Amino acid sequence: MKYVILSLLSAMLLSISWPTYGIPFFIFFALVPLMMMEHDITKFSKIKRKGWVIFGLSYLCFVIWNIVTTGWLYGSKNPDGTHSLMAVVFPVLVNSLLYSFVFQLYHWYKKLQGTYWGLTFFVAIWMCFEKLHMSWEFTWPWLNLGNAFSEYPKIIQWYDTLGATGGSFWI
Repeated sequence: MKYVILSLLSAMLLSISWPTYGIPFFIFFALVPLMMMEHDITKFSKIKRKGWVIFGLSYLCFVIWNIVTTGWLYGSKNPDGTHSLMAVVFPVLVNSLLYSFVFQLYHWYKKLQGTYWGLTFFVAIWMCFEKLHMSWEFTWPWLNLGNAFSEYPKIIQWYDTLGATGGSFWI
């Protein structure tokens, strides 16, 4: 139960950090509960299939974050005038799957190389994922971490040089 709460806490912090709710300061701490959950399961839990549990809990976190921040897609209409549920379901489920896969790569690498190199790898793999996510056919740049400060241009004047990707690295 503790792990589910940590996953939900991370989802809540990610969600309230987003421009729609306007408290970007929380983005600096948003992934900490998720990382605490991963660390606790890896080191102290007697759960079997730890990787699957970590994947499932990170997926829960990212699904909630995606629903809260991109739920506005439900407002899109089908040609017959009805709301398009698929306009929300597909991006939320697939995007959450991709974020969870990135978190799973971090878990595997950390298990092999230790916490220090694992955290370093997490920054690198997250940045690579965001770069890929802005460059391929299914681009979805809305949830790049650096976008959390988009409504506070005075804080992020340096984004004109490094962009939102530099902001993600900063976070």
